[in-house]
Amino acid sequence: MDIDSSTKGISGSSLKNPSLTVLFATTSESGVYICFATNEISTGKSSQIHVTVTELIIRCEISSDPPHNRVYWEKTVNGTKTIINYGAIGTNGITPENPSLILQYSTYADAGDYTCNAINTVGTGQSKSIHIKVHGGTYGTAGMSFVHPSLTVLTATTSDSGNYSCVVGNAVGLSQSPVINVNIVGGLPSVAVPYKTYEAVTHSAFTLTCTIVNADPPIFKVYWMRKINNKTTILSSATIGIYNVTVEYPSITFESADSSMSGEYICFATNNIGTGQSSQVLLHVKEKHDTNEQITNQNNAPKVGIDIDIYTVPYARSVTLTCFVDVNEEYPVHNVYWEHNHFGVIKIIDNGTIGISGSTVRTPSLTTNIIGTGKSNPIKVNVIGDFPTVEIASSEIEALYGEEVNITCHISADPAAYMVYWQKVADGRTTILKHGAVGIQGITPTHPSLILQNPTKVDNGNIDVLR
Repeated sequence: MDIDSSTKGISGSSLKNPSLTVLFATTSESGVYICFATNEISTGKSSQIHVTVTELIIRCEISSDPPHNRVYWEKTVNGTKTIINYGAIGTNGITPENPSLILQYSTYADAGDYTCNAINTVGTGQSKSIHIKVHGGTYGTAGMSFVHPSLTVLTATTSDSGNYSCVVGNAVGLSQSPVINVNIVGGLPSVAVPYKTYEAVTHSAFTLTCTIVNADPPIFKVYWMRKINNKTTILSSATIGIYNVTVEYPSITFESADSSMSGEYICFATNNIGTGQSSQVLLHVKEKHDTNEQITNQNNAPKVGIDIDIYTVPYARSVTLTCFVDVNEEYPVHNVYWEHNHFGVIKIIDNGTIGISGSTVRTPSLTTNIIGTGKSNPIKVNVIGDFPTVEIASSEIEALYGEEVNITCHISADPAAYMVYWQKVADGRTTILKHGAVGIQGITPTHPSLILQNPTKVDNGNIDVLR
């Protein structure tokens, strides 16, 4: 293969700079190289140069019975764990057939402690930890020479965001370029759980809520990990008895609780950059007990019973609180209502209350006959989800004229937010800013921050994010 100055991915190979620089070496660049120079008389050539480009391979060997069906790696840096799955950018391997981790372009960011994990139908096995230390100069860049002073970041990550300036020196002194601001958009998904502990009752449905706070690029996979007595199980939308666990609704809903489900749960989301995870959720499933003992003032007052004393329901979903009454033909029931206790405030709910159905003689809770009033034991209802929570990093921002400014915004929402916009107030006038407006980036559910690309004095004002 002939290589000259017009070949993509190289620099040099010219009259002024005959040396060859491969900007982004991969294993395909391995081979024998010869330098040629031609004048009007003839062509001369150098002796051969043998080049071998090696990838960083962290080897992993697995022995499993029954056979393992999934492999992933964990990387730990300063106590922070990152999950590396098959298909992560800059890696190869990580499959049941080839579980080793291949780092195609090692940089300082790859330093850390690594463990190989394999899962079969029995549980999860983990290797010993191996420490990777990266030595050398500024990896992952090209340029910065007299011939090519420009800086090329070969594989940009969020750690490359910041202000850059080019500095050049000679015998007289140093000169520095104006500052260039680089903002790398994207990263691992940010995964959150609103509650750290849950309680459920056996044989009842319940939901563990998970929210993808920010994902750029978008996520394409969601799963949960359950750990009980050091045994790890992966839960997905294909797991029997489980609902949701999808990109659209990452929360996990169990059809019927069982005491064996008590344990630790973690929600994971994957995009093209890698896998993010939530903090740990503790679930306690308690046995369903007899809740039919009645609290009555008189022997012949209505006797009211319930079947379940705790319910967990997603926000805006319907829920039926089941109760029943023993029929007393001598003293029939003539009135039914419910009491709702919210932080000590008692609200009466009857058949005429807006937003409910039931609370009739056939669907009772508190029932009254000529003798008196009977009531059931209390029922606890946990509603998972609420209005979106919106936070901004700073309440006041100063920007330089014409220099891009990023007004950072974080959203936590369950159900997931589907629309974001900003509101600007200046001199008593209100302006709505939406995604796609000229000179603006961001303002999407996955990237709600407001980026003013070329701010001027007209951008002064009070700005709120709305969802």
